[in-house]
Amino acid sequence: MTTAQVTFTETELLADHVIAEPLIANGVRCHGGFDEDGNYVSPRTLNRWPAIHANDPDWSSGARLDRYEIQDGAGKPNGYDFSCPVTLWLRAGGAVKSKTVHYTIGTGAALVVVRDPGA
Repeated sequence: MTTAQVTFTETELLADHVIAEPLIANGVRCHGGFDEDGNYVSPRTLNRWPAIHANDPDWSSGARLDRYEIQDGAGKPNGYDFSCPVTLWLRAGGAVKSKTVHYTIGTGAALVVVRDPGA
């Protein structure tokens, strides 16, 4: 299966990952759960995984996201996609630095988030 697949059978749409531990919040079992490595997996995404694709050059070069803040009201449509500024706090080499970047969220068959390298 690739992200290019846009049609699925009912069985493919409803298929779940193997869950090693359920997600429990305030005593209520929620959708999805955790795999054997402790990573959260969304429900019904076995054949459509990952559910969101994100690309960021800082993450690719080893920085870890400490926190983020989407700028209220600053997002705007960009054709069929959506663009928004986001402040990132990135941890690299023990230090945390903030920067504001722009992301474009694609809304095609696969949800894709890509940082605009020019902003």
